[in-house]
Amino acid sequence: MNINHWLLGQQTQTILGQSQHGNFFDNKDNYDSLINIITDHNHLYYIDNTPIISDVDYDILFTLLKEFEALHPEIIRDDSPTQQLKEQYEIQENFQKANHSIPILSLQNTYNIKDIRDWYESITTMLEKSITTQDEKTKDMLQIKLQTLNFFLEPKYDGLAIVLTYEQGKLVKAVTRGDGYTGDDVTENIRTIKNIPHTLSDKQRVIVRGEVMMPTSRRKMINQQRSDNNQEPFSNTRNAAAGSLKLLDTNEVAKRGLVCYIYDILVGSPSLISEFENLNYLTQTQSQYTIEEISTLIEQGSLKDSLAQADVDFDGLVIKLADSEMRELLGSTNHHPRRAIAYKFPAQQAATQIEHIERQVGRTGILTPVAHLTPTALSGVTISRVSLHNIDFIQNKDIRIHDWVRLQRSGEVIPYIVSVISQRRNGSETIIDSDQIQCPACHTKAQTITNTVGTKTNPLTTTQLICPNPHCSGKLKEKLKHFVSKNAMNIASLGDATLDMLVDQQIIQSLSDIYTLTQPETIFLLKRFPGIGHKKVDIFIDEIITSKTNPLWRFINALGISGIGIKLAKEIEKHLNYRPVSAHTLEQIFTIISNPEFLESIYGVGEKLIQEIHEWYNDPESQTLLSAFSKYGILPTNPMSSSVTNDRKTICITGTFPLSRSELEFFIHQAGFIFTPNLTKTTDYLLVGTHAGNKKDKAGPHTKVLDNIQEIYSLLNISVPLFEDNHKSEQPSGGEMQSLFG
Repeated sequence: MNINHWLLGQQTQTILGQSQHGNFFDNKDNYDSLINIITDHNHLYYIDNTPIISDVDYDILFTLLKEFEALHPEIIRDDSPTQQLKEQYEIQENFQKANHSIPILSLQNTYNIKDIRDWYESITTMLEKSITTQDEKTKDMLQIKLQTLNFFLEPKYDGLAIVLTYEQGKLVKAVTRGDGYTGDDVTENIRTIKNIPHTLSDKQRVIVRGEVMMPTSRRKMINQQRSDNNQEPFSNTRNAAAGSLKLLDTNEVAKRGLVCYIYDILVGSPSLISEFENLNYLTQTQSQYTIEEISTLIEQGSLKDSLAQADVDFDGLVIKLADSEMRELLGSTNHHPRRAIAYKFPAQQAATQIEHIERQVGRTGILTPVAHLTPTALSGVTISRVSLHNIDFIQNKDIRIHDWVRLQRSGEVIPYIVSVISQRRNGSETIIDSDQIQCPACHTKAQTITNTVGTKTNPLTTTQLICPNPHCSGKLKEKLKHFVSKNAMNIASLGDATLDMLVDQQIIQSLSDIYTLTQPETIFLLKRFPGIGHKKVDIFIDEIITSKTNPLWRFINALGISGIGIKLAKEIEKHLNYRPVSAHTLEQIFTIISNPEFLESIYGVGEKLIQEIHEWYNDPESQTLLSAFSKYGILPTNPMSSSVTNDRKTICITGTFPLSRSELEFFIHQAGFIFTPNLTKTTDYLLVGTHAGNKKDKAGPHTKVLDNIQEIYSLLNISVPLFEDNHKSEQPSGGEMQSLFG
């Protein structure tokens, strides 16, 4: 497991622990941390296809974020995952990108009967309020329907979401879900899946949504082949499907034996379902259930047992409101439709024993304890290691070497120790003494550090071990791996093994030493190292030279400054565009960046982060590092000299529109504008909907006010008839899908 993944897991467990304290929602830093953590997990799930936390923990994080924003709506950030996933991470490279004509939303998850009933109560309350706004005839009809709400019950596929588009009866496009707004165009690879029809009888535009999966039997066979070839096996169906669809050779994709199951018709006639019957699993006669009947079926557990016998993976059930009129009244949030909810099956658990514990050193020097386990099978994979996160985690659960522990692997992701099985202790267990721990890389005695978070009246502490050696080779190796990574300087040919060797041989002794690898005497030496050779040296030398003029946000992120990730690095670069002055050297750029007044202008940057960035810049080691980078000719693309971004117009919105806020922002960005939540004197356009506030009255002479919906759609290049058709079709009617349980 990548050390950055372990660190993200540690941050996740820390914030989950802090949320148990009463004043959690009083500290805005917790809000910012939730956004950063959830966004990083979104990237791992949607882009890298390597989630590292369970669905349960993710949903807890998301619920905490929603509660935070409900209590403090004044601090809601535009980049919050509750608002949209758009632009929180980069979409996969190597494939053409395609925009979804309608947002492809995810479902709200639940894990118990109580939550299902709470959801039922919430939608009935919402429907009662909506019905009161209808005319008398419609109101009476809807009141009758409200008394007899029924639901479809379907299995929840555990695969890779795909959206298929047909024009004139022909399959013309297949796009992965991506962030719900933009995904990868994998049309040619999708054509290799045998059970997907290439033609339909209906010549109108048709859009369907489904899941691409690899049958369990097929995955086992391929995993055996991968193991024989010393390749990492696919851990689950989703990873297998994603990895297969991202292959560039369609012939190889065809060999993977993928299948696709369609479960929603987003645009098109409900009768089309008959043409996708071979893409439905366990399709039987259409049946509807009351919420009590569904609760009884789930409690009995027979549905889960039945699905477990299938050759494809399911991780739960989907409960859908059957009546199309009621679904239309409910609508959607920016994150999920209200008409349906997903019930996730309980996590599987297994017992195993801790054989020994090692420490992994991170780029900040944090020593993360990792337990090596007696290998045990859980959810179809063999588990042999698990993170122990930090001292608090170990002490709170009283974990000892040789303990028997209970593991959980919900959602087929990273395992987690639920508890120690204390009844199996026999006296051979060893208490973990943190005072005797040494750094595994440099063997310096570890120091204990305590981080204080929370509020002044309710401070919370987390305890960790750290390597105090500033010249630790382990820390340097991890810093280098981050520096060259895909979302930093993107020097892909410098792999982990090569970097480890360069540090061990003392060829690299600091981050900036990467750029000494281009010197003739170093090149001569490297080409004689075993396992490197002439060709590989030539490749990474070219990449190192190219990286000298990378975009500024890449360089900022690569430095590994505490609190700065991809999102903030891009925000910093964007805000530099707005400054009237230019900067042409690293020193000038970072003088501006470290200025508290500049950082305060970036929404969401708090005092603590400003202090950390200011302290980093004023650290003599940082000054030495920046000077070295300048010496080696590192000058990232200067955003402040670019006229492209400065020429883009800004748009602010107020009031209610036929589109949701996230959809409107999506079209604003698609049309080449910059969305700004606040109206200023320099705002170029103010789009005014119904029930608008007083922003219109505050608009200055520079701002052009548009309150005509046709003019707004024209400005944003929105095709009104097409969009309205799609938007209405986003909520499938009750007859579109057959229930998968009779």
